[in-house]
Amino acid sequence: MKFTLNLNKKEFSMKKAKMLSLTASLVLAMAFTFSCSGDDGGGNEPTSSSNSSGTETVFCKQNSGACSQFSLSTCMELVNAGVAQIVSSCDEPPPPPPPPISSSSTPSGNGSSSSNTNSANFYCNGSPYNPSSQFCFGLTIYQKCNGEEYIPIAIGGERTCIGNELHIVAKIGTQTWMKENLDYNASGSKCYDNDPTNCSYYGRLYDWNTARTICPSGWHLPSQAEWTTLINYAGGSSNAGSKLMGRTNDYNFSALPGGYFYGFDIFSDVGNYGYWWSASEYDKNNAYGLRMNLENVDIQYYGKLNLLSVRCLQN
Repeated sequence: MKFTLNLNKKEFSMKKAKMLSLTASLVLAMAFTFSCSGDDGGGNEPTSSSNSSGTETVFCKQNSGACSQFSLSTCMELVNAGVAQIVSSCDEPPPPPPPPISSSSTPSGNGSSSSNTNSANFYCNGSPYNPSSQFCFGLTIYQKCNGEEYIPIAIGGERTCIGNELHIVAKIGTQTWMKENLDYNASGSKCYDNDPTNCSYYGRLYDWNTARTICPSGWHLPSQAEWTTLINYAGGSSNAGSKLMGRTNDYNFSALPGGYFYGFDIFSDVGNYGYWWSASEYDKNNAYGLRMNLENVDIQYYGKLNLLSVRCLQN
């Protein structure tokens, strides 16, 4: 069987031009691939290496000019947040800080002037900081946590240093809450079913007297009124459960159904309800607490010797 190709000269010229263009594009693509995969060390492409644990590391330069060698995954978090970029090295010095707003030059006795210069060599958005206790992230200066830098950005909130430990906090209305239950191993506290795995997931359970004093400095056990403020902001007792614990978790409170300890080695309700202490006393033997499931929230009173979860509120 034969096929006849009927092309006039004009059509043939156009098709020939397209074929030549495609061929040229393929050649350029192959040349680019070979140049990127070469090992001659040339060019300004970002480089990476591996540390002793085998984790790939890269040079990560923040928008402020600060540059460090991070793991690739950590640097990509910063890149995706728009506060850093991967570079080939940290050799290039950061841009000089802007001049101070007010002049520090003072006239000297011989008619000349002398100026007091800032001795700090590290700047963040034009402000000096002490790298031994602080670090620059984006355009903000943060205090190191237990001597270590960290990434303040977190899913659904922000990461902050509280009592030399990193916690994720969520701002809900006018309140700032810890996004997880406390897991501090205080005397008398328990893991649900005495299983440490439950502490890792739900936090620990505490009696009321311990709960009143366990929140770190700058934070406190919320009162009954403060719990009520949260419930009302989340739509009231009949709706707040779905927004604070349930399917939507709209406010990133991330409540978990951690159950409680009744005494006599009896644990109850894990996977169904979460229970949290308030700082408000009902009587000498009982105090108010919050109970929440995937839909509803209510405030009841519980025996002070029961063990419930603790969620801290910022002062």
